[in-house]
Amino acid sequence: MTHIHPNEIVTLGFTEHRIDAIHRHLTDPDYSNPDALVQVDSYGGAINTVGAEGTAVPQRSSVLKLQYQAYWTWDTDADRNGVLDYRDAEKDSGIAAPHLRWIRNFYQDVYGPTGGVPAVADPAFPATKDANTDGCYINYPDVDLLDVQRLNTSGQS
Repeated sequence: MTHIHPNEIVTLGFTEHRIDAIHRHLTDPDYSNPDALVQVDSYGGAINTVGAEGTAVPQRSSVLKLQYQAYWTWDTDADRNGVLDYRDAEKDSGIAAPHLRWIRNFYQDVYGPTGGVPAVADPAFPATKDANTDGCYINYPDVDLLDVQRLNTSGQS
């Protein structure tokens, strides 16, 4: 099973645009995958009282973490080695294509107003109560953050 995992660290509630975009993509009749979802984790509370320099994760104004996820398996042994695994997608890019297309369109739609990613209001001081996002955690498998030509046009990487 393979997946892609873009995310956002949220500092305030959802905007109307984000609510509409999330609903639109989770109910998309053209994409069917029971393993595609948005995971919403509760953040904040006492952890936000620790200084940003106090731990490896500096976000201290967050209340939620959104994790956009799409998982999929292979129905084709494209490399004919008798195993259904990620190597099949290397031989046949069409295996992953519908899942990557769905989640990329989803993320781009939700964060369209900020260049396709959860860009912070002030990169010099991202953890403000006035910002709607504290950016994203970058150690998840999300190579799209590095695509500043097509997928991340926020000016931040």
